[in-house]
Amino acid sequence: EIEKYKGDLCDKAGYTEQEFEILFLQLLENINLVSHDELKPYMQKAESLMKDIDIHDSPFIAACFALKAEGIWSFDKDFLKQNEIRIFNTKDIIGYN
Repeated sequence: EIEKYKGDLCDKAGYTEQEFEILFLQLLENINLVSHDELKPYMQKAESLMKDIDIHDSPFIAACFALKAEGIWSFDKDFLKQNEIRIFNTKDIIGYN
């Protein structure tokens, strides 16, 4: 997803691609990846939730279930069409304690 929209992200943020790459690498240092094996037990439930919305977003829902996370930080309005996972926007994250 990030590679797909890198150009748009750079334009909107006012970063060069090199600056973006540096920031992205710093971000990755603080992210834990969830393996396919960890997602697998939750995929059916996630796909059921997202089947009429955007089935391609199911892995994100499954990751939230797998991690027992409080929610997902996203700008994707499709996530707001389901009611089992809390969706955070940037204002929520900035004010989150």
